[in-house]
Amino acid sequence: SIQHVREFLVARYLLENPKEEPTLVEERISAVPVWNLEVPQQDNGFDCGVFMLHFIELWFLGGFMQKFISAPMSLDHRSLFTADDIVSKRQFLIDLILELDVWLHQNPGKAPPSAFFAKQQVAPLLTRLLNWPFGWWITYVIHRYLCDFRIGDLSIPRFF
Repeated sequence: SIQHVREFLVARYLLENPKEEPTLVEERISAVPVWNLEVPQQDNGFDCGVFMLHFIELWFLGGFMQKFISAPMSLDHRSLFTADDIVSKRQFLIDLILELDVWLHQNPGKAPPSAFFAKQQVAPLLTRLLNWPFGWWITYVIHRYLCDFRIGDLSIPRFF
């Protein structure tokens, strides 16, 4: 439920900011509006992660987030992308992982240069996700909703 997400956000924020007053943090996070968006769902037991990544990419890089923030649209986004888009995304991720594996074996002990990810057009997405107001754990929240609970919608907090 959204209450569990809010509790997680409070706990994580207080862990990273131990001098903050817990009551104030709870009040701020409980005041964040939430919309339940209906998003495309996989029809199998193995594509939830690819669906999640594709939705995040569209949200951040496709201008969808800015459009939604400036003028909240319909909450039904089940036609945002198709199963064919996911087939392409899965192949892109497979190619990326295989190429990264080759690079890491050729360069043991080194981190891939940013040029590697720029060539793969991954850097903008990673940069946007890492700069998200709550850091990496927004993906945890999204993953919990899309994969663990298998519910038909995704709650997106409005932090803006």
